[in-house]
Amino acid sequence: MKRKCPLPFNSVLLSIGLLTFNVFLTAQEAPQVYYKPPTKQWSGVKPALVLKKDRRKIFTGKIIEISENGVTFDAKRESMFFDPPPSFYPVSDISILVDKNGRIIFDEDGDIDGIQSVPDARETDVDTLARQQNVSPESTMQLTGLRTPSEPEFSTKIRISADYGFGYLTAKIATDVPSEYKSYVKELKSGTNFCADVAYFFHKTYGLGFTYMKFNTSNFMNNAPLYDDQTNEILGYGYIEDNISMSFIGPTLYERVKILSDKILIVSNVTLGRIHHHNEARIDYVSVLIKGNTFGISGLLGLDYLLNDNFSIGVDISTLTGKFSQYEINGQKMDLAEDDNVNRWNFNIGLRMFN
Repeated sequence: MKRKCPLPFNSVLLSIGLLTFNVFLTAQEAPQVYYKPPTKQWSGVKPALVLKKDRRKIFTGKIIEISENGVTFDAKRESMFFDPPPSFYPVSDISILVDKNGRIIFDEDGDIDGIQSVPDARETDVDTLARQQNVSPESTMQLTGLRTPSEPEFSTKIRISADYGFGYLTAKIATDVPSEYKSYVKELKSGTNFCADVAYFFHKTYGLGFTYMKFNTSNFMNNAPLYDDQTNEILGYGYIEDNISMSFIGPTLYERVKILSDKILIVSNVTLGRIHHHNEARIDYVSVLIKGNTFGISGLLGLDYLLNDNFSIGVDISTLTGKFSQYEINGQKMDLAEDDNVNRWNFNIGLRMFN
């Protein structure tokens, strides 16, 4: 049997060279690798809608209708008081649109982070693309710099407020107050009220913080009858004056929800703390210092109107409850025959700052 002659050495080198050249051409013509390591996975409730005007916020709800002009989207109820109606969003307003299966069916940039150089990426089937690249469908759904639905609905977590308004003590005037003093005491029941608080919202609805309130009222009377404490007889007439301040401070639990629109919030809180009573009084030009401390509880209900992302104006109504059973008069403690009720209503207006 005749033995075949092997290929000449030069022919082998030529074949290797042609093969290398073909591989090089194939590599030049082959599409670039589409997949890159993900930076952040999409997570949370779907469908989802992100608008260009606020890319930090993601709406979740239901896609009603999609057309070449835009999408009709019904956002989910945001609170007990606020359920946005279905709205149409034109394509020009949409940043990202995700369907109920998690597919990104619209992306304003024309590509999805994690998938590069894909023509018409917004129309690409995510599952098909994932199989082509041998990666999981989840790894193709990458969104950079967006807040996922699992994060707080409100991007601001710190709230600082300052209020000023009117306060009114609700306790009835005691029956044993002389008739000449009833008008004087009645005027002491109303005064000014200042309130400041700071809160940190650890949840989109709930937060913790501290509240400080101060109520001020004063009055004076000339030719006031001066009575004997034992006999209740008039000893003479003179000048009397009261300068009362009641401060209150304590930890606070906050709640906030939207109502009617994105710009209106209902804010409520409850505070447990200490009430400090301070009265610099004068009786016939003799100084009398009256002090006291007791436990108190306060509740507030307010309405905030958002001016922008950092400021709002608001009005609120609050109540403070507390009783004094003892006062310190010029350094001497004195037990009261009846508790001194210092329950009060406050009506305030103020400015809030967010961060």
